Order: sequence, then C-alpha cells, then structure tokens
Amino acid sequence: MNIIIKNKLKEIFSILNETPTNINNLGLIDGWCGISLFKKNYSLINSKIKLNNDVEEFLLKNFESYLKNNSFDPHLTNGISGIFWYLSYLKNKRFLYLDNNKFFNDFENYLDKILLSDCEYKNYDILYGSIGTIVFYKESGILHRKKKLQKKIIEIIANQAIYIENNSIRWVFASLRTKSINNDEVNFGLSHGIPSLISCLLKFDREFDNLTRPLVFKSINNILNFENNSDSNYFNYFPDILKVMDNKTTDYKSRLAWCYGDLGIACMLWNAGSRYSVQEWKMKAVDIVIKTTFRKVEEKATLDIGLCHGSAGIAHIYNRFYNYTNDLRIKEASLNWLEKTLELANFSDQFSKYNTNNQDAIVINDPSFLTGMSGVGLSLIGFLNPKTMDWDRCLQIT
Repeated sequence: MNIIIKNKLKEIFSILNETPTNINNLGLIDGWCGISLFKKNYSLINSKIKLNNDVEEFLLKNFESYLKNNSFDPHLTNGISGIFWYLSYLKNKRFLYLDNNKFFNDFENYLDKILLSDCEYKNYDILYGSIGTIVFYKESGILHRKKKLQKKIIEIIANQAIYIENNSIRWVFASLRTKSINNDEVNFGLSHGIPSLISCLLKFDREFDNLTRPLVFKSINNILNFENNSDSNYFNYFPDILKVMDNKTTDYKSRLAWCYGDLGIACMLWNAGSRYSVQEWKMKAVDIVIKTTFRKVEEKATLDIGLCHGSAGIAHIYNRFYNYTNDLRIKEASLNWLEKTLELANFSDQFSKYNTNNQDAIVINDPSFLTGMSGVGLSLIGFLNPKTMDWDRCLQIT
C-alpha cells in the first residue's frame, strides 16, 4: 500500500509543481497557499524534493501591493487570515523565519474590528467568519497577547447563548446564504455550527477557563441531548441541522464528512475532553467513530474525494483516531477509505482531474486544499508519516 501511496503522491506533486502560481488567488482554502501547504509537507517525506520559496518571498515582499489588486478579504478561505495562518504554520514548522510583530502588526487593528463585528453579527463560520481569524491568531501566537480581545469575544459569545432545559445552551448563527439569523435552526457542523464554536472556545488562554468552561460544558450537554439512541449500527448519532421546533427526532440523515456529521462532532469531543480532562467525552468520541465504521465506503452520500465532504477527509479523521487509540477497527476503516480515495484519484496528465462531484458525473480541475488535489495529497502523506498531520489545526480537527 505504501508504494501505491508514494506513486500517487509523486503524481500529484508533479502536476501541482507544473501549475503556474496564480498571484491573484493566494488563499489557503482555495488558492496557492493551500497548494504550497501540500508541497511543504511532501518535502518532509521525500528528501529528493527541493522547493523554492517563491510564494512566501512574494508575500513577504509584495503583500501590500497584492492587497491593492485584490479584495481585502479578512477571512480564512481566500483572505488574509488564511494566508497569515499559512505563514505562521511555516514558521512553527521551521520552514520560514518570520517576525510576527513586524509583519502582522499593520493588519491586526483591521482584523480585530472585523473579528468583533463578525462575532456581534453571530457570524461564527470558520471559513467565512470570525472563527477563521481566531484560528490564525492562535497559530501565530497573537491570540495569547490579546487578553482584552479574548475576554471581549468570550463575553459576546456568552451573551448570545440561548439557555434551555437540562443545564444546556445553544446558539443560532447568521446564514451564509441569506445573511440573516437562523433563529429556528441548530447547526451541528464542525465547519459552520456549534461544534466549531466549541472548538474555538478551546483556543482561549486557560486564565479564561472560568468563562469558557461553563459554555463548553453546557453546549456539549445540548449536543449530547440530541444523540440518536437507535440500536442500529447504521444510524448516525447526530443530525446536520435540526429545526428547533422539531425537538428530538430519529430522522438523522447525515453523511460521513469533515464539514457535517458524526466525525466532526467526535473531533470536537476528543479535543474538549483533552483540554478539560473529561475522559467521558473522549470515550464518547471513540464510540462515535467506531459506530461510524459500520457505514461502508459504498455509502452513496460520499461520492467526492476531497477533505471537506469526501473520502480523503474521512480517511484522514479515521487515521487521526487510530493514532489516538490504536484501535484496529478504526485502522481498518481508515484503510478502507484510503483505498476509496486512491480509487477516485483519477486524472489526466494535462491537469488534475479529480472527481469532486461524481453524483452529476462532472469532473473538474481542482488543485485546491479543501476540495481538491492538495488536500488529497495531505491526507495520503499522513498514512506514511502521522507527524505530518498537524496541518489539520486550521480545520479544527485538532
């Protein structure tokens, strides 16, 4: 299997290495920083790879001019939070020397204002909202020195909490589509919902635990209240989105994925359990992951290959939990989804031809991190060297 993975990685690198840098799209999630993230990690397992630092050098020398020619997007997907997260990650991995105070200082006041505005508006999306900026602040170390900002954000989150029965709380968020507040929906997604906000709360300094701890415990209580107690191994534990007026329901239609579903909630529970030393949450996370292993790769809802909602993301999360637990059931599931990913990884020698929407029989060019070839490559690298999986911090998997 390792030989097959190495050959596929060689193929991915060859194609991406021949793809010209698009200086008009340097974003982390959809742009060149995400592609470079794969290349850097690939070089860690292949000593023959010699990389230049053209993207990083361009950013460090010409970032202001880049911003003048591009929309001043503050967020993680294609904005400066994502680009800055990537540079901070490279610094932490010793790929790059970077003076955080000197390089990021000019942008912090702007990001602080947008961050607080997003929080006030209940825009807690990781890709297009406040959480993505907090993810960058955490990676760079900036969050640690912003004590007043941390406290302000926590106070906003606490004031927006909706207190319900059974010592539980929940939140409602702004809709990315309509820009309005969805007061009748509870979102269970790690990408756009309450698990993402809980994961964000874990990033604040421990001196604020007296403020964050009650929010985390009560919101996890709320999520666990909606657990599906069906005896069937083929039901998922939690819904994707639940209408408030529906109360509890057994109609939990949710596929395996990073963005929504049981695997994302399991990641959140494991991380929260680790932060607050709650073994019960970590055991629940493992139980959830093991139960999902009964849902086989033939599941029709999983037809994509990428990290977001495809086989590579599923394989990566199983690989994570296998490295946590050494549970052979989880290992088997990780290898099954790895095989599915390799099966889907078909492309021509002209450019990446990954199936990212197989349901509609569409094959599109997608070299990106979240839905395309770069993310697939990062998932594969993790099977050869688990120490390279730390990039998943930007998706709050860890």
